[in-house]
Amino acid sequence: KIRVVLEGLRGEVPITELCRKEGLNYEVEPYGSPAKTSELVADADVPMDEFWTDSKGVGDGVARAAIYAGKPVVAAEAFTAKPSSPDAK
Repeated sequence: KIRVVLEGLRGEVPITELCRKEGLNYEVEPYGSPAKTSELVADADVPMDEFWTDSKGVGDGVARAAIYAGKPVVAAEAFTAKPSSPDAK
């Protein structure tokens, strides 16, 4: 399946198309890039968000975009911690 990633990085075919052709779901944390969150969420099979052990909460941008795009599920990278975090020990 690494071929999907390599071909996707070349940008010749949308990664969503490559994933679906190989029977894979396209899951994405749709932020931190020049692309619009709403566009990435709409393309994803499963949009994702994250929250950290030392954060005060989760932003709602991905959830709002998912609702608008008709995506009933948003996955989460949960309880991520930095090595310096007390929770990482």
